Amino acid sequence: MFAIMMAALVGGPLTSAMLWDNGALVALSAAPFGGSVSGLAAAWLIASLRSRAEAGPRRAAPLPRNLRSTW
Repeated sequence: MFAIMMAALVGGPLTSAMLWDNGALVALSAAPFGGSVSGLAAAWLIASLRSRAEAGPRRAAPLPRNLRSTW
């Protein structure tokens, strides 16, 4: 949870800094969206890393003989 919060707190001002050339109004109004998107990206990254670690190694299941290609 701390990582998601920090990503959102860093993402907002970073979005404002990147959009400052487009004007102060655009930069300040885009800050909440940038913070939300960076928090969402951090949450997705944490969830995918945790699910991959819990699932263990993945192996492909072999195809049945009647579905294999014959050429």
